[in-house]
Amino acid sequence: MLASFYSHHARMAPWAPRRQTSRFLHALRALGSSANALCKEVPKVRGKTWFLSALCVGLLLIAYAAAFAAIPQSDDFAGTTLKSFWKTMDVGQSDGGSVTVKDGKIYPIGSGADLWGTTFQCFIVYQDNITGNFRATIEVDKTPIPDHSDGWSSTGLMIASPSILQYNDTQELPAFWVAALTNNNGFEMKGTPAATAIGDSATAAAGTKPPAWVRLEKIGSTITGQYSTDGKTFANIRSPMVLKNADGSPYTGPVVFAIYVQSHDGDNMGDPILSNLVVEEIPAGTVEGTIKDASGKPISGAVVNAVGGGSATTDANGKYSMMLKVGDYTLVPGSSAADFQPVTVTVVKDQTVTKDFVGTPLPTFSLSTAAGIAKWKLFTYSDNGDAAMIAKDGTDFAAADPAFNDTGWDDVDVPGDVAGTVGTNTYFWYRAHFRMPAAFSALKDRPITITNFQIDDSDWTYLNGHLLGSMSWMWNTNRTYIIDPAWVNWDGDNVLAIKGYQGGGGAGMNVTAADGPTMFASSAYFGVLKGKMLIAGSSLPAEGATLTLTSADGKSTYTATPDAQGGYQITNMLGGSYSGTVAGRTVTGTSPTTLAVDVPGGKVTTAPDLQVSYAPFKIEKPDAAISDDFSASTLNAKWTATDLGTTDAGDQSISN
Repeated sequence: MLASFYSHHARMAPWAPRRQTSRFLHALRALGSSANALCKEVPKVRGKTWFLSALCVGLLLIAYAAAFAAIPQSDDFAGTTLKSFWKTMDVGQSDGGSVTVKDGKIYPIGSGADLWGTTFQCFIVYQDNITGNFRATIEVDKTPIPDHSDGWSSTGLMIASPSILQYNDTQELPAFWVAALTNNNGFEMKGTPAATAIGDSATAAAGTKPPAWVRLEKIGSTITGQYSTDGKTFANIRSPMVLKNADGSPYTGPVVFAIYVQSHDGDNMGDPILSNLVVEEIPAGTVEGTIKDASGKPISGAVVNAVGGGSATTDANGKYSMMLKVGDYTLVPGSSAADFQPVTVTVVKDQTVTKDFVGTPLPTFSLSTAAGIAKWKLFTYSDNGDAAMIAKDGTDFAAADPAFNDTGWDDVDVPGDVAGTVGTNTYFWYRAHFRMPAAFSALKDRPITITNFQIDDSDWTYLNGHLLGSMSWMWNTNRTYIIDPAWVNWDGDNVLAIKGYQGGGGAGMNVTAADGPTMFASSAYFGVLKGKMLIAGSSLPAEGATLTLTSADGKSTYTATPDAQGGYQITNMLGGSYSGTVAGRTVTGTSPTTLAVDVPGGKVTTAPDLQVSYAPFKIEKPDAAISDDFSASTLNAKWTATDLGTTDAGDQSISN
């Protein structure tokens, strides 16, 4: 039996070296089956049964170790039968998916709508109970529906929590991330920031056509999606993401690994072609530690960034832990409470490195009425529900000017619900007067963050006449805006002016925490980049465009999209040099083609405007046989009118 086993697996030697890791695990699993059969024979063998017993136990232990560190298996898709380690499934309410294998290619066929809110549908060919750290790469030879009208049909790779196998569109979304090539919108990485969360996506390299390669890396809970147009050089689709539980904590259990296809066209099927799935184990170790302030108090919610690796957030006890690929990293913690000196660590396979941090306090203060620093005023428009008056009020921004006289406005406590004062479908204003605390005087060159407040329902927030940001119909969403230190009156009165719109229910800062809004100085190691993305030759926002910025060392990636005014703002960027490009569904180019910018830590940097060009819309000549401009005085003979059911006699007429 053992001779048969070794003879069988000796034939695996010709496999490519880069596939040997997963093939070795496959061999170990087969070894387990042989060991199990051998153990059953031990009682039947006379003589030195202790030797055979020891042998079978050893073989089983090896096999069990492999089972508990089972990365996905590679596949060259040889032959005409799908290998037994694969399973298939329609995810969500898609159905009819199938798969065939032939001549080194895999042909999955599937339908499904795209990730939208809390809905997701697709077809997957998957391996489950996957553990360990690995890199999986597959070649895309054909996208699902190359001539699809909207171009978002896609295929690639997926890593998900096991709950994906029970998801049916009526449940909350499972935790997953997909790296894929779309029909004509380039590569995308999409998924859920946390289990049950609303879906999220980002794109890169618009217009890429097959052949192309997509890759997913899993290091602990960190998932990185990458792409290549030559199979040799890979770049990140977006910043690494984390597979999370519903409570936001990292998911650390076994995962589902899958080949994925989605038609993005309901029940219509997409039929991509893929080949050469290569899976490699990634040696990794762990970095952990505790973050405290100068008094020794643990800091929760601090984010520890491993440049070029991933990040981890501290828990209530100030502890963090993250798994990283073997190598050297710079750790840079970020927190609103303190500044931290970056440190360098070396990660060794299967070992744990401990790095603790003690921070230098950053000044912070509350603008709540109770804190006593700011005095708040409130004004609401008296439009009596008149649509014309409401529209006029929407264009009035005079109160954003710090010189505006608000002495006649009502005093108001912040936070608090002002629904009793502010009517429904009505605009209103907050204004707060305050002086900067003395603790900020030594940091006059640092950006300041204002956060920890919400406006029910929409807001336009200004400091000393400068627009900080705006959100529409996000009544319970935390606002976080960056203040350029040049906009601050360091030695006198500052005016925070917030225009709001109330669409019903509660109003104003009704769900803001008791100490909100709050302001704090930014870290010396993180910078802020702001700029504009505009439609070429206009002042209109470049809707549907995404800016992707990558650091000079290739280790850090950030993305941004324009707001309603065309502006974008990226906070907490590690200081350094970056280059950026713009992609989008119909984006054809930008001026400049590449954005090159230096972002120093502890500073606000304004980038040159990006002028974005789009593909023109093609307007077809109307078909006279079925079109009608209704310019005649009588109905064209091509039309027939009739009453359906038991309705009364209908009629029609044409004019103008």
